Parts: sequence; C-alpha cells; structure tokens
Amino acid sequence: MIFIIAAGLAAVLLSAHSASARFASECRNICLDTTNPNILITECTIDGSTTDTQYEWAQFDLNEILAYSPPTFVYKQDGDFSPSCNQCAIDDIAAFTCKCGPDTPLLDLNTYLADVAGSLCFANNAFGPICGTSTSLRC
Repeated sequence: MIFIIAAGLAAVLLSAHSASARFASECRNICLDTTNPNILITECTIDGSTTDTQYEWAQFDLNEILAYSPPTFVYKQDGDFSPSCNQCAIDDIAAFTCKCGPDTPLLDLNTYLADVAGSLCFANNAFGPICGTSTSLRC
C-alpha cells in the first residue's frame, strides 16, 4: 500500500514538473522560519486543490533540494545552501531570494514544489520525491 502511494506521489510530482507545480496557488501564508530561514512554512490545502477550504500547516527544508553555485541557486539533493547565504526572503507567489556572497540569486519555487495532500513535496527529473512534514510553526 505504501509503495502504491509513493508511486502515485512521484507520478503527480513529475507530471507537475512540465507545467510548473504552482504550490503557491494552493497554499497561503507563505514564509520562512525566522530562526532557520532555510525552512519554508506555509498552509496548504488538505486535498491539494484550489477549491479546498481546509488547510494544514506544512514545512519544507530547502537545504534538502537547493545548493548555491555562484552566481545562482541550483537544484541538488542535500545541497545545503544556507551556510553560504543570508537575508533570505520569500513572497506570496513563491519567489525566493537570498544574499549569497556578492550575489542575490532569485528562484521561483513553484517550478518543482507541489501541495500534495497538505504537504509540500519536491520532484524533478534528477531526484525526488522529497516531502516536508506537518508543523506547529506559523507565519
């Protein structure tokens, strides 16, 4: 049963890759944790649709999928970008930016992140799926 769910999750995420995952259209209150700005926090719809009215708080560690490779961010499993960057910010449409040395890279997190039943999950053609967890953290 777990294998079927995981296979279905991978199929959903990989199919979302071609047209952008667009988690920001199904989630609200998007922010970064003030203590650990590599932690993305948001409220996502429980059924993963724009018509759902029930939300659940979710978190996702961006260090699991992002690396800083001057002058930009790259998707890399266990990339651990945060030691090289500070002053990170995200807006309500999931545009993510940080100050990394002399650079200020910008990345649209909608590209590979999706709301999957109230959790934020990542997948692209190189690796994934990697999913975050529910959380008590709030924006």
